[in-house]
Amino acid sequence: MKTNLPKSKEETTISPVAARLFLLLSVAIILYLALYPFNWVSERHPFDLSFPWGPEHHSLPDLVSNFFFFVPLGVFFSWSFSGWFRLLGGLLAAASLSLLVEVLQQYLPGRVPSLTDLMMNFAGAGFGIIVGPKLLKLPWGKTKSLDLTAFLLAIYFLYEPFFFTFDWGEIKQNLKALSLGLNPQNIFLPSVFLGFALRRVSLPWAIGLILGLEFGRVFLATVSLNLAKIAARFALSFSCYFLFQTRPSLIRSFLAVAYLIEGLYPYHFQLPSSLKLENFIPFKLYLLNFSLEAFFNLWREILIFFFWGLSGGSLKGALLLSGVREGLQLFIPERFFDPTSLFLASLGVLSAQKIFRRKDAV
Repeated sequence: MKTNLPKSKEETTISPVAARLFLLLSVAIILYLALYPFNWVSERHPFDLSFPWGPEHHSLPDLVSNFFFFVPLGVFFSWSFSGWFRLLGGLLAAASLSLLVEVLQQYLPGRVPSLTDLMMNFAGAGFGIIVGPKLLKLPWGKTKSLDLTAFLLAIYFLYEPFFFTFDWGEIKQNLKALSLGLNPQNIFLPSVFLGFALRRVSLPWAIGLILGLEFGRVFLATVSLNLAKIAARFALSFSCYFLFQTRPSLIRSFLAVAYLIEGLYPYHFQLPSSLKLENFIPFKLYLLNFSLEAFFNLWREILIFFFWGLSGGSLKGALLLSGVREGLQLFIPERFFDPTSLFLASLGVLSAQKIFRRKDAV
């Protein structure tokens, strides 16, 4: 496997095109989390205009979460534009999006749209716009497209299990029962991405960021709290952190291993009893039984191979990796070879090559 990572001293910093891509993604996530599970009703709830704290539902966690909910939007907006439009345009965009969310929440059971939420969203976006340019100067150095993408993917894969059951109105109130069961899912991929993304960061910063992400994961938990998986992620993240400081070119090798380990779980291999030709039709499964989980499975494949392409990986290597995993799926009961993954791998790699143009591959 070729190791043509971009040279670290010449890596491309975050570009406006990449920043706007992340900006659009943050808008989509805000709309999804704020409006899930989309169970609209015709009866409209009243808009709470009390100020500043409002009724009982405005607890401290509620205020804090609404503030930080819009911080990424402000950060990515500040990276996408410059001049006076960075501040005025960002605040206007945040206010418009927040107002849209609050108006739509009037038709969602259990949601209480309020002026307080609007203010906290607006303040969070403003904070993000102000600190966004300063983030590029923090101790982890000049933020690179590759490092930033790895960090964002680590966050995504850490929190992915909760996306199917996210209820923004309740997640701040529950810590679930402890669980000691251990499986590799959501351990290897986020750990590899985190270790790589933080390799330029000092050890205290790395410890603080990893602990902060794990705390946020617990705070948002809608499933049992698994101490074994937390410990495993912590150990693997720091193993990758120290290794990638001297051998960053191993990132795709580690990514390939993590992709196979998580994708082939629970490893119950046996000879296939039969091969149904209809299972080889691309997107057949998703078209017949589409769901939010199916959507996130599609998105997961694209993101993994987007990073593969961004890190200098070839389209041929991506197709080989995806093909190997799908081929092994034939030997796992109730699984089959799905060529959809090959299409998604191609889409991810080609998107990365189109958006991030580099001339410094080795």
